[in-house]
Amino acid sequence: MSRAESWVLEESEVDPLGKVMRCTTKNLDHVKVMRVEEHIHIRQAEDGKTLQTTEAMFLSGFGWGLTKKIENYGLAKFKANLQRSREGFSIILDLIRQSRRQPMTMGVPSSFLVSHRILNDPDTQAPTRHDVPAASETRKDTSGNVPRNTTSGGAWTRVKSWLRVG
Repeated sequence: MSRAESWVLEESEVDPLGKVMRCTTKNLDHVKVMRVEEHIHIRQAEDGKTLQTTEAMFLSGFGWGLTKKIENYGLAKFKANLQRSREGFSIILDLIRQSRRQPMTMGVPSSFLVSHRILNDPDTQAPTRHDVPAASETRKDTSGNVPRNTTSGGAWTRVKSWLRVG
């Protein structure tokens, strides 16, 4: 671990009805030198803007007259990174807002288009089930039109095998 790294524990609580988010962050290492605890409270204001309140506590029990110097050093580093932290929250909030505007789809586009054509063709009977089998696991059904999956696990089996490493 480099000197610039630190392990922290962050607990987040979201209240979507109250439009409030609370985060608590504590350092897990270097606690003998200094303990840092940060509380962030984010809520929606009446005018629709986002308000963030941040409180931080720095405690050092190091002793030998260094306690205040260590705590002041922690406070100075915290102040220097506060704007960057708020910009990070702003980026995350923007990403969440953007993702809510995106339509959510299931399946791959080509499988949707094939099933869409089948369902809209008046001469074709609509299938009762739609599987997207792997290329090596397809066979024609009795009508010769709709490929079906021959494995019992279906798409989830392929996803699990794809996610396995090595």
